Amino acid sequence: MRISFLKQMFAALALTTAMAVPAAAQNSLGVNLTFLNEEGDDTGVGFQVDLAGGIAPNFAIVGDFGLNDFDGATITSYLAGVRYIPTIEAPVNPFVQVLLGLERYSIDDFDSENGFAFQIGGGIEVPVSDRLNVRAQYDYRRTSYDGDGFNGNRFGVGVVFPF
Repeated sequence: MRISFLKQMFAALALTTAMAVPAAAQNSLGVNLTFLNEEGDDTGVGFQVDLAGGIAPNFAIVGDFGLNDFDGATITSYLAGVRYIPTIEAPVNPFVQVLLGLERYSIDDFDSENGFAFQIGGGIEVPVSDRLNVRAQYDYRRTSYDGDGFNGNRFGVGVVFPF
Protein backbone atom coordinates (compact mmCIF):
# COMPACT_ATOMS: atom_id res chain seq x y z
CA MET A 1 0.00 0.00 0.00
CA ARG A 2 1.42 3.41 -1.01
CA ILE A 3 1.54 6.26 1.45
CA SER A 4 1.05 9.65 -0.15
CA PHE A 5 3.83 12.24 -0.10
CA LEU A 6 1.69 14.57 2.04
CA LYS A 7 1.10 11.86 4.67
CA GLN A 8 4.82 11.04 4.74
CA MET A 9 5.69 14.72 5.18
CA PHE A 10 3.27 15.17 8.09
CA ALA A 11 4.48 11.95 9.74
CA ALA A 12 8.09 13.17 9.52
CA LEU A 13 7.15 16.58 10.93
CA ALA A 14 5.17 14.96 13.77
CA LEU A 15 8.13 12.74 14.66
CA THR A 16 10.47 15.75 14.58
CA THR A 17 8.09 17.69 16.81
CA ALA A 18 7.86 14.81 19.29
CA MET A 19 11.67 14.82 19.66
CA ALA A 20 11.77 18.57 20.27
CA VAL A 21 13.08 20.35 23.34
CA PRO A 22 11.85 23.84 24.33
CA ALA A 23 13.50 26.89 22.80
CA ALA A 24 12.61 30.46 22.02
CA ALA A 25 11.29 31.38 18.58
CA GLN A 26 13.41 34.01 16.86
CA ASN A 27 12.40 36.97 14.77
CA SER A 28 13.28 36.49 11.10
CA LEU A 29 12.87 37.73 7.56
CA GLY A 30 12.64 35.09 4.82
CA VAL A 31 12.76 35.36 1.01
CA ASN A 32 11.94 32.36 -1.22
CA LEU A 33 11.85 31.56 -4.91
CA THR A 34 8.50 29.76 -5.26
CA PHE A 35 6.71 27.43 -7.63
CA LEU A 36 2.90 27.38 -7.25
CA ASN A 37 0.52 24.95 -8.93
CA GLU A 38 -3.20 25.47 -8.33
CA GLU A 39 -5.29 22.71 -9.93
CA GLY A 40 -3.85 22.94 -13.38
CA ASP A 41 -1.06 22.07 -15.70
CA ASP A 42 0.65 25.44 -15.32
CA THR A 43 3.09 26.21 -12.55
CA GLY A 44 3.59 29.84 -11.64
CA VAL A 45 7.06 31.02 -10.76
CA GLY A 46 7.43 33.81 -8.24
CA PHE A 47 8.60 34.83 -4.83
CA GLN A 48 7.46 34.83 -1.23
CA VAL A 49 8.54 37.10 1.62
CA ASP A 50 7.69 36.38 5.24
CA LEU A 51 8.29 38.19 8.50
CA ALA A 52 8.12 36.16 11.72
CA GLY A 53 8.07 37.47 15.27
CA GLY A 54 8.61 35.19 18.27
CA ILE A 55 5.68 35.36 20.71
CA ALA A 56 6.39 32.41 23.02
CA PRO A 57 8.85 29.55 23.28
CA ASN A 58 8.73 27.73 19.94
CA PHE A 59 5.94 29.93 18.46
CA ALA A 60 5.98 32.89 16.09
CA ILE A 61 3.38 35.06 14.39
CA VAL A 62 4.00 35.09 10.62
CA GLY A 63 3.04 37.52 7.87
CA ASP A 64 3.49 36.10 4.36
CA PHE A 65 3.30 37.90 1.00
CA GLY A 66 3.58 35.90 -2.21
CA LEU A 67 3.37 36.59 -5.93
CA ASN A 68 3.41 33.96 -8.68
CA ASP A 69 3.21 34.70 -12.40
CA PHE A 70 1.54 32.34 -14.86
CA ASP A 71 1.15 32.83 -18.61
CA GLY A 72 -1.38 35.65 -18.66
CA ALA A 73 -2.30 35.56 -14.97
CA THR A 74 -0.93 36.48 -11.56
CA ILE A 75 -1.75 35.07 -8.12
CA THR A 76 -0.93 37.32 -5.18
CA SER A 77 -1.37 36.15 -1.58
CA TYR A 78 -1.54 38.04 1.71
CA LEU A 79 -1.49 35.56 4.61
CA ALA A 80 -0.91 35.58 8.36
CA GLY A 81 -0.80 32.88 11.00
CA VAL A 82 1.24 30.88 13.47
CA ARG A 83 4.52 29.00 13.04
CA TYR A 84 5.78 26.28 15.39
CA ILE A 85 9.57 25.87 15.50
CA PRO A 86 10.73 22.86 17.54
CA THR A 87 14.31 22.74 18.69
CA ILE A 88 16.03 19.45 18.06
CA GLU A 89 19.60 18.35 18.35
CA ALA A 90 20.26 18.24 14.61
CA PRO A 91 21.95 20.39 11.97
CA VAL A 92 18.53 21.50 10.63
CA ASN A 93 15.67 23.53 12.11
CA PRO A 94 12.23 22.21 11.08
CA PHE A 95 9.03 24.26 11.25
CA VAL A 96 5.31 23.87 10.61
CA GLN A 97 2.82 26.67 10.06
CA VAL A 98 -0.85 27.44 9.51
CA LEU A 99 -1.78 30.63 7.65
CA LEU A 100 -5.06 32.30 6.62
CA GLY A 101 -5.73 35.27 4.40
CA LEU A 102 -6.55 36.68 1.00
CA GLU A 103 -5.55 35.48 -2.45
CA ARG A 104 -6.03 37.67 -5.51
CA TYR A 105 -6.23 36.13 -8.97
CA SER A 106 -5.65 38.60 -11.83
CA ILE A 107 -5.87 37.94 -15.56
CA ASP A 108 -3.89 40.40 -17.70
CA ASP A 109 -5.91 43.65 -17.62
CA PHE A 110 -9.23 41.78 -17.94
CA ASP A 111 -10.48 40.60 -14.60
CA SER A 112 -9.45 40.01 -11.04
CA GLU A 113 -11.04 38.15 -8.19
CA ASN A 114 -10.38 37.92 -4.45
CA GLY A 115 -10.71 34.71 -2.50
CA PHE A 116 -10.13 33.25 0.95
CA ALA A 117 -6.93 31.21 1.33
CA PHE A 118 -5.98 28.60 3.95
CA GLN A 119 -2.40 27.32 3.89
CA ILE A 120 -0.67 24.64 5.94
CA GLY A 121 2.91 23.58 5.46
CA GLY A 122 6.40 23.43 6.77
CA GLY A 123 9.99 23.01 5.92
CA ILE A 124 13.53 23.04 7.16
CA GLU A 125 16.12 25.72 7.67
CA VAL A 126 19.83 24.99 7.67
CA PRO A 127 21.95 27.55 9.55
CA VAL A 128 24.86 28.84 7.47
CA SER A 129 25.91 31.46 10.04
CA ASP A 130 24.38 33.34 13.00
CA ARG A 131 22.72 35.74 10.55
CA LEU A 132 21.84 33.46 7.61
CA ASN A 133 19.85 30.26 7.10
CA VAL A 134 18.97 28.39 3.90
CA ARG A 135 15.35 27.21 3.66
CA ALA A 136 13.36 24.56 1.77
CA GLN A 137 9.59 24.72 2.17
CA TYR A 138 6.34 23.06 1.05
CA ASP A 139 2.82 24.46 1.56
CA TYR A 140 -0.61 23.05 0.74
CA ARG A 141 -3.09 25.82 -0.08
CA ARG A 142 -6.88 25.69 -0.27
CA THR A 143 -8.49 28.71 -1.92
CA SER A 144 -12.17 29.57 -2.29
CA TYR A 145 -13.50 31.97 -4.94
CA ASP A 146 -17.29 32.54 -4.84
CA GLY A 147 -17.84 29.12 -3.29
CA ASP A 148 -15.60 27.24 -5.72
CA GLY A 149 -12.62 25.58 -4.03
CA PHE A 150 -9.15 25.08 -5.47
CA ASN A 151 -6.20 23.06 -4.17
CA GLY A 152 -2.64 24.27 -4.61
CA ASN A 153 0.90 23.19 -3.88
CA ARG A 154 3.69 25.69 -3.31
CA PHE A 155 7.35 24.73 -3.17
CA GLY A 156 10.00 27.23 -2.19
CA VAL A 157 13.72 27.57 -1.62
CA GLY A 158 15.42 30.63 -0.24
CA VAL A 159 17.22 32.39 2.56
CA VAL A 160 16.25 33.49 6.07
CA PHE A 161 17.80 36.32 8.05
CA PRO A 162 17.32 35.75 11.81
CA PHE A 163 17.48 38.88 13.97
